Amino acid sequence: MIACLRIPHFATRVIGRDDPALAEHPLVLVRYPKGRGRVVATCPQAEGAGVVVGQSVSRARALCPEAQIEVVALSRIRRALEAVMALLTDYSQWIEAERVFLQTACVFVDLGRLRASEGEGLARAMQSRLLESHGLNASIGLAANRFTAGAAAVVAAHTHALRLVRPGEEAAFLAPLPVETAALEPETARRLDLFGLRQLGQIAVMPRAALLAQFGKEGVRLHRLACGDDPRRVAQWQPPQVERAGQPLEPPLDDRLILEQVLGSLAVTLTERLTAQAQTCREITLRLRLTDRSERETHIRLPAPVHQT
Repeated sequence: MIACLRIPHFATRVIGRDDPALAEHPLVLVRYPKGRGRVVATCPQAEGAGVVVGQSVSRARALCPEAQIEVVALSRIRRALEAVMALLTDYSQWIEAERVFLQTACVFVDLGRLRASEGEGLARAMQSRLLESHGLNASIGLAANRFTAGAAAVVAAHTHALRLVRPGEEAAFLAPLPVETAALEPETARRLDLFGLRQLGQIAVMPRAALLAQFGKEGVRLHRLACGDDPRRVAQWQPPQVERAGQPLEPPLDDRLILEQVLGSLAVTLTERLTAQAQTCREITLRLRLTDRSERETHIRLPAPVHQT
């Protein structure tokens, strides 16, 4: 049995939880890839005003003028997700999170071979602990495979409830759901709409050969999912190995040369730790907290692991 924990508005809820002052107004998180600001996460209030992921910052401001616009620190949100996964290791070692997690975090947990009542009990325990320990509400879907569990979590999302799909009931449960539940490529979704195929139940009753002819391997994948057949397994989770070093600066610095000296000192500290542990570094994250309480973050992924400054 597989459980899917779905936490909507994950990034904004984490930031609002950690910084209550930011939770007083609608919150929109942005990034500036290639110098152009784009929305990467919203809160429920901003979403209700029409702000969606992928919009430009100027469009988001126009739709929700009262929104607080913040540049997201990815490492901060990633650490929050890792904390959630660490909590879930009390129930299973087979835990996997979807790669896209800023707007909605989905974590799959393989609970092994359990009866429905036992699975429900564990799922409710996870739901309760997540709220108590991290202040996060999650809807949960339970099913025999990943896709159906994820779809069940979406159905239960409006009430932060639990939805169990028993073995043998997958196709009937999935039938009324839109085909977009299967995370289709835009072109595939467009062509399905042209054929009038808008629900998974319509896909399930079609011959698989016809879908293969029209949509190739994507059509076969969609047919299998619509029938409640998903062979993907949940991977075993390994906590990432991270070394951190920080330096509080009082009063705040406004001299670049001094800042570079501080960064150099931190780099030496991390180098010594890596050398002592016979470890190498593959990715570096630099995060600065400014006097206005905002944060700036830069990621560097090295072409080859190193252990020196």
